[in-house]
Amino acid sequence: MDVVTNLESLACDMNTNFSCPVTFKGKKINFSLSPRPAFVMQPVSMWIEGLNELNLKDPSLEIHGVNMEMGVIRAKLEKRENEYKADIVLSACVISLMRYRFEVMDEGKKTGLFIDLDLKQ
Repeated sequence: MDVVTNLESLACDMNTNFSCPVTFKGKKINFSLSPRPAFVMQPVSMWIEGLNELNLKDPSLEIHGVNMEMGVIRAKLEKRENEYKADIVLSACVISLMRYRFEVMDEGKKTGLFIDLDLKQ
């Protein structure tokens, strides 16, 4: 995979916005980070609101680099009332702007629901 450094801006930046909505199968799913902004090699929590309406059996996250090869990070999603939470640490890379894709999985299979996050170092 080639490293891409000239990325188009994301529609919603989870580092600055409280939450970023994604419309998926007619439902509004909100993604948010805590703390904001996220930093490389620091623990961060991903919160997802609205997954309940998708009736997923065993939701999890698969995280990988869009513009760099960083391997795959798998994270369990823990149900918290009407939200799901995953605690993760994102790796550093040699480029200054890393775009990570957070894909929602169900029973280990891709659902098609995802959001991207730009991480600067």
